[in-house]
Amino acid sequence: MLKIFDIVYVKIFLIYYLLVNIILFFYFFVNIFSFFLFFLFILLSLYKLMIFVNNEPSFIYNEANASIYEICIYSIIIYYPLL
Repeated sequence: MLKIFDIVYVKIFLIYYLLVNIILFFYFFVNIFSFFLFFLFILLSLYKLMIFVNNEPSFIYNEANASIYEICIYSIIIYYPLL
């Protein structure tokens, strides 16, 4: 049950994170720098989530989740001063 909850929680977090980045991307559409930042954060987020243990996605090990949260914090630090 805990593993199912963790997978659902991470999927919800990823969907929310992608939506926020898409909104920010369209807000800074004319800015090429934010264009590259957008895809960089998306690729890093997806890469950190793609950790497989025994042919199953494993989100219990917190090393990947900590990296995702750090990327989210860094994106907030970079994007919000531009607002």
